[in-house]
Amino acid sequence: MANQVRSAVAAVDFDTFHKTSAKLIRKCIFGVNAEGKINDFLLYEKNNLQLTNIDIQNVEPVDQ
Repeated sequence: MANQVRSAVAAVDFDTFHKTSAKLIRKCIFGVNAEGKINDFLLYEKNNLQLTNIDIQNVEPVDQ
């Protein structure tokens, strides 16, 4: 999941990331449906693990 988040963040500019960081992170983890709405959960079918929420504790952009 960390790679998915890094990839999604790298695809947007700094201002967009700051304004929509939580939505961007949820979108890259849960995906979107055909209508463009963020899905309510992520299901791993191999073991029936269902993620329904994420806790974004801290967002620290690093300028390299």
